[in-house]
Amino acid sequence: MIARRAVGGAAQILENAGIPKQKINTRIIQGAKSRAGAIVTAAKQENCDTIVSAEKANPR
Repeated sequence: MIARRAVGGAAQILENAGIPKQKINTRIIQGAKSRAGAIVTAAKQENCDTIVSAEKANPR
């Protein structure tokens, strides 16, 4: 799955920047009625300090 590879790559970039692996938590949210609401809910559940979000570009 492309999204999982992208998230894994992003996590690796954070690790390479010196952030400990145990401090990196990834989650793929799909099918939510409100993307913003789903992100906020997940951030609260995980007690996040920072949120990194990405979207796959659709070539036209």
